[in-house]
Amino acid sequence: MDEDEDPFDARIRRSGCAKFHFALQDCVDQHKDFRACQQHMKDFKLCMDSNKRGKQESATKDAK
Repeated sequence: MDEDEDPFDARIRRSGCAKFHFALQDCVDQHKDFRACQQHMKDFKLCMDSNKRGKQESATKDAK
């Protein structure tokens, strides 16, 4: 992690979901209303949920 990098941004980058995060940020910036960006939010959530499940499955395999 870069000294100046925000921990939240670093976590997003490591998750593999940065492109969804940035697309959501761009959408909100463009529309000035998060309600216009529901699909972007769903895509980002799905990616983060998938990443979280992958880590949980990996930890379960490691514990065996």
